[in-house]
Amino acid sequence: MNETTLEKLSRASEVKILCIGDVMLDCFQHGEAKRISPEAPVPVFLRGRAEQMLGGAANVARNMRAYGARVCLHGVVGDDVEADAVSKLADESELEHQMVRDGGRPTTTKIRFVSQGQQLLRSDQESKVPIDAALEQSLLQKCLETLGQSNVLVLSDYAKGCLTPDLISAAIASANSSGVPVMIDPKGKDISRYRGAWVITPNESEFHILSGNEEFELEKMAESARYLMQMHEIANIMITLGSRGILLVTPTETYSFPTVARQVYDVSGAGDSVVAALAVSLACGLSMQQSCYVANMAGGIAVEKSGTAVVSLDDLAARLLNSEVSELVSANV
Repeated sequence: MNETTLEKLSRASEVKILCIGDVMLDCFQHGEAKRISPEAPVPVFLRGRAEQMLGGAANVARNMRAYGARVCLHGVVGDDVEADAVSKLADESELEHQMVRDGGRPTTTKIRFVSQGQQLLRSDQESKVPIDAALEQSLLQKCLETLGQSNVLVLSDYAKGCLTPDLISAAIASANSSGVPVMIDPKGKDISRYRGAWVITPNESEFHILSGNEEFELEKMAESARYLMQMHEIANIMITLGSRGILLVTPTETYSFPTVARQVYDVSGAGDSVVAALAVSLACGLSMQQSCYVANMAGGIAVEKSGTAVVSLDDLAARLLNSEVSELVSANV
């Protein structure tokens, strides 16, 4: 299987993935905090170097591009300097992108103040107000123009107002009629928004919100997942479980993928690496089980890296050559 998996993944540069969702700018302000202010009992932060990177749906797109796939990114940004920064970073990441600018909202931005490797404070700029009908139609039109050339549609939902219920519904319907599988990274408790998706990829806490229960046993989680799938016409649910790995629930089978990290250094960005690997694997023609196997491996590689992780196709290839599926997959939980 490894050889077949590698052969399919090696064609990643031939596939195209359309990603639509809440685009963000992640900023890291590094510095020192060695004294307390005489004005108030708060640390004084002496600013040093600053860095910016793509966040939210844009970071998922960047990760998919790192695996070699062609990626087209659509989203909504403000009409501000942060939007210019997002566009520049998207160009540097070799993403095809068409951002809709909305002067009535800011570009979603997260500024993290970091000292000696520890985050002291995060300052957010955002609007969660759903985009208006005109912007919704503009974004949908961009989606329809690209969908026919895409192998997979990824909807990256961070509940920042870009992915309205009507936009999600129209995008899923168009993709299904075109034979393009829809993969959704969900947010919130209204799973009906994602009716008709091929796969949704909640983490454990997101799944508990979607399902309305706090079951932690894999068998119980699988039962709840399959009920949601039947109720909302969702073909598969992949749940990321942190240190417990990944749980894949299909209409007829349940698969558990234990964590494969050899040593955990940093969990930053691991979730985006998993989602991106799943999308690329599906685009390359791998089955759901094979795709989850690869995605789980990507997550294991990501947490072995320091900083916000980007896993490459070479990273995956090296690990695939030294792994056996039997070590990672146990069917029928």
